Amino acid sequence: MERSLAKALLRGVLALPLGIILGFIFEFVANMIYNLGLGICAQMGVLSIHNHNPLSGRSPLEPA
Repeated sequence: MERSLAKALLRGVLALPLGIILGFIFEFVANMIYNLGLGICAQMGVLSIHNHNPLSGRSPLEPA
């Protein structure tokens, strides 16, 4: 527990900008990882959650 009001206020004032900066960095890195995963899925040929090609003319629920 802080006994000095000045130290507590300084930590509070530093926490907000550091949280904002680190939040943007975390968001950027997470977005890069997410897009990398999407790119890998696209390279594997996945078109949707059901892997259905809309140009094939058949339903993804129909047996092949």
